[in-house]
Amino acid sequence: MHINVETIETVFLTVTMLIEVPNNIYDSNNLNIKNLNKTFKSLLQFYEKNYFIGSPESNKDYIYYAKKALMQGNWSECYDLLTNLNIWTKINYADEAKKFLL
Repeated sequence: MHINVETIETVFLTVTMLIEVPNNIYDSNNLNIKNLNKTFKSLLQFYEKNYFIGSPESNKDYIYYAKKALMQGNWSECYDLLTNLNIWTKINYADEAKKFLL
């Protein structure tokens, strides 16, 4: 059995986003970003230092835009972006996982 590395990375970043965004909102008064995962933190720094970011093309782009939407409180846009990821065809029981995200 072979598991695609891109699938593992996308699932990891999605789960990290769902854990870290509420923590960051809860600790918004305390600007200590010590609790961020290093991989997720480097992804955020990469996107935030770019001046122009076009429409999402890769899974990382979709996760970044979903994170921005979730930080603004727009959970429906976040859900739409996460369900548009191309990894859902590679995951068993994808429909149950999408229901769990909602």
